[in-house]
Amino acid sequence: MVMFGFMLNVRYGPQQPHYGIILFGALFGATAALRQVSLHLLPGDPGYGSPLLGMHYYTWAFVIFVMTIIGVAVLLSLWHQPKTTTSNYHMKSIGNIVCKLAVAVVIINIVSTFIMTGPHVTPADPHSYWLFDQFKK
Repeated sequence: MVMFGFMLNVRYGPQQPHYGIILFGALFGATAALRQVSLHLLPGDPGYGSPLLGMHYYTWAFVIFVMTIIGVAVLLSLWHQPKTTTSNYHMKSIGNIVCKLAVAVVIINIVSTFIMTGPHVTPADPHSYWLFDQFKK
């Protein structure tokens, strides 16, 4: 939802409802990431996965979602009505490329997740890919 809200800004020009979509997405993402962080708070718990620059992926996700919430709040507090209407807004070619790249990344993520888990719940510590295991049988 965060990416979708920013894509709406790129496609149709900056508008307050787009920032609302971003905020809802960032609040949901921060909540999910904070839940994952809270699962690994016990002393001696090594966390899940390898840390990157001292923090695990889910901790980075929480930090980035909180920074997004703060950034959007600042943008909305400084908001002024644009002099040009958004109906005159034309997306630049670089914006078109970025939007297509973002959609491609989401599709690749969905496909790779399906390859790993298939129609099942993701295992806590996956050791193989579900789709590849189907061909071994």
